[in-house]
Amino acid sequence: MPAGQIDKLMELWMASALLHSSEAPFESAKDLYKTIDTSTVGGVKWESFKLKYEGIKPAEKVPSWMDEEYEVWYRNPRDVARNILANSSFEGDIDPTPYQAYDECGERRYDNFMSGNWAWSQSVSKPRCLVGKH
Repeated sequence: MPAGQIDKLMELWMASALLHSSEAPFESAKDLYKTIDTSTVGGVKWESFKLKYEGIKPAEKVPSWMDEEYEVWYRNPRDVARNILANSSFEGDIDPTPYQAYDECGERRYDNFMSGNWAWSQSVSKPRCLVGKH
């Protein structure tokens, strides 16, 4: 996400957080980038890939993003999460247990990463298929 968009997101987050006597996690894109660059993630290396739009383009006035090639840099999120959970510095601050939360009307609530579908799906074992005589 471009720095200008991150700055706008943090402004909106801060405005929302003030209503709940809270604060945004970062002051700006610069603060976010600094945190990312100084974070230790237990040796999880940076990886990258390039991508380019390959879908249908309009006959005229093709948006520039449709012709550009983009390089995406990331660290494997699963390895980063695994290292964070294994880091004793976070002991007592992170509950590593996936959960599903519902409001009083029975609607699903997503509070954080561990309340999401992916975390839940990683923890639920699949039924075993028994083959042969029963």
